[in-house]
Parts: sequence; structure tokens; C-alpha cells
Amino acid sequence: MIKISIPTFAYPPGQFSQLLQILFTKIRNEQNASIQFDIDENDEQYIFEKFYIYYQFLVIVLFSKNLSHVKILNKNGVSISKEKLCSLSITKLNLQEELYSLTFEPALSYDSPRSKIEDLRKQFFSDRGDEKEYGGLSFLISNFDHIAALRKTSYFYNNTGTLRLKSEIISWVTKVFKYNKLNIREGIYRNETHNDIAIVLKELFDNTEEWGRSNYNDTIEYNPNVRSCFINILMDRRVQHLSSRKDDPVIDYVTTLVNSNPEDLYIPKWQSELYSHSKVGLCEISILDTGPGMARRWLGKDYSDLTKEEEEKAVINCFNKYVTSDSTARYQVRGRGLNNVIKVIGNSGYLIVRTGHVSLFRNFFDEKLSKYESDGFGLTFKTDYKGLVEGTSITILYPFLYQQ
Repeated sequence: MIKISIPTFAYPPGQFSQLLQILFTKIRNEQNASIQFDIDENDEQYIFEKFYIYYQFLVIVLFSKNLSHVKILNKNGVSISKEKLCSLSITKLNLQEELYSLTFEPALSYDSPRSKIEDLRKQFFSDRGDEKEYGGLSFLISNFDHIAALRKTSYFYNNTGTLRLKSEIISWVTKVFKYNKLNIREGIYRNETHNDIAIVLKELFDNTEEWGRSNYNDTIEYNPNVRSCFINILMDRRVQHLSSRKDDPVIDYVTTLVNSNPEDLYIPKWQSELYSHSKVGLCEISILDTGPGMARRWLGKDYSDLTKEEEEKAVINCFNKYVTSDSTARYQVRGRGLNNVIKVIGNSGYLIVRTGHVSLFRNFFDEKLSKYESDGFGLTFKTDYKGLVEGTSITILYPFLYQQ
């Protein structure tokens, strides 16, 4: 049994997606899985009113929707009705999708009442108070391929079901920053930060569409299956608070950011020129899928047929340019996604990868990207070996400067 009690924003960078990955693994593989939440019946209404603070509750409920062997328990160990919870979760996530889809297409007349969307907009994008300053601005975008009632979200798909262009994702990211009153420079360079974040989002999510929906030899589609994008914009106070913690590679990275001069952060020069008295923010982007995992997909083998060394090498290979499991003539077009992500975070970001038995990470602020690596060859990472998890989670930490 796994107990969950803290809100989404309380997790340090990278840990929220890895928590979900562990839970999804447990739900998929154990015959009698139980997930216990620290709530009672009186808390349910509050959680669904503030669902954007307790995303893990919604996604665990929906992932286990059709799995009778998975029990959702309250703090007293009493089973909670999944049918009711799933219905409420679908309603809330569709409402969130509709709110964000307004950045792309106008809401249709038969969609949720405009007043509900406006109320949600105020909750998401109101002036930053203590909750957002200290907790961050978090939102989770999830695609549950096995739930018809959750239509493909407009963040990554257009109304024909095809993936959106990068320019459309940039437009959405720009409005997220604008709604949250994060002032980014006007004029020719106004979208530089948004462009970088959009590249990361699109490249990583596009990979889940291609490789995260079926097993390693592409013979069976996973059911249940989820592909999600977690975005958390950490404001200056949250970054400062994190830097006070010790003995963790991610926290060491955040501490370095806090103690550095803006001009030393390798953030685009136009930002530091504009914001001479700026604050340091940190954008956390985590893409998670419940697919076969990077090494299994790349090598076409199950973990029982792989050594740890083979698994590690396969995962690292995925980040090199033109490396793709696509053997057609289009490989030079397709094998750039993860390498493009590396180029974006360049000399100031942080990367965490958790897949199979492998955990890779690199602090690009301390270990700068060489030209040889930037050209797509010979990338290196620090590696840990851990217990087996399903799927892949990739977390990018991307610093930026802002003014209030």
C-alpha cells in the first residue's frame, strides 16, 4: 500500500512525475494494488474544487478506472467509489482542457457553461498570492488513451486529432506567462523564452505519441495508458526556499542558480540586459508516459534480456542526433527530437531521465555542453541504477529571469 498526503506543488523538482511513474508501475503489475489518500469523505469536495493542487488524485483514479484489482482508500482504509471519482475527475480535466483550448479555438456552444470556465480562469491565473509565490504555478496535462470521455487535449492536438505545430505551442506558452503576469520583453525577442519551452514540450510529447502507446515490439497497445505533461513555474521565493535544503543533486543545482549573478546563468543575453534587477524563476517540464521504456523500445528486447550496461547505453543513445528506432529513409528528419531538447537547456538547465532500471541526470550549469555534444555525438550523464519502473519520465529544469 502506498500512502499519498501532500499536494502537487510540495514535491521538489522532478519528484512528482517519478512518484506517478512508481504508482503507475504498481497499479499495472500488482495483482491487488491499494493506493491510500490522506482524505475522508468531507475532503472530496475540497479536492475537486482545488483539483489543480491535487493532480495526483485525479490521474491515479483515472488510470485505474477499469482495473477492478486496484483499490482507492481513504485515510481510514475504507474503499472509495471509483465510479463517482472518475466521473468528477473527467469533468474537471475536460473543464481545464476547455479553459486552455480557448487559446486556440473558441469554445463551442454545447461545451461547459462560460461562467464555469471564467471561474476556473480566475483560479488559475489570478494575481500571484502567497500560494503561488511559495508553491509555484503547476498544471498537469494528461492524455488517457483508454478513456473515450477524455477527448485528446487541445494543448497538443488540433480538432482533427493531429499534433499541433510548434508555433501553436509557442502561442499557448506565451499566454501562460502572460496570464500569470510574468513580464517578458516585447519586440523582436519577446518569444525567445517561450520558444525554448515550446521546443522542449513539443519534442518530448511528440515522442510519447510515437513510442509511448504500445509495448516494446509494437504488437499490443497498452490499456490503461497515460501520457502526461507536468509544467511547474517556480517563482523566486520557491527557488530561494528550495536552495536552503541540502544533500540532493537537484537542490545543489538550484542553490547554484540562487548564488550566481544573472549574467553568469547563460540565460539569453537579451533577458539579463532587460532585467538588471530581475528575479530568477525556474520552469520545470516533466513528460511522462507509461510505455515500454526507452531501452526496451530502442533495442526491441525485454529487460530480462538486457544487461544494465546495455540498458544504460541504449538510453543515452536516444539523446544523440539522428539516433532513432525508425529505420526508414526519414531517420535524419526524425532523429533530432531529444538532441534538440539538449540544445535548448544548453549551458544552464538540468535534465533527469527515469526509465526501466536507469536514472540519468546532468547539471548543464556545472557541466557545460561541448560543441561535440551539441553537434549530437558522445553525450555523457551521471547514472544510477534503481528498481524497475514502467514507462519513461523526462524532467527538464529551465531557468529564466522575470520582473513582477
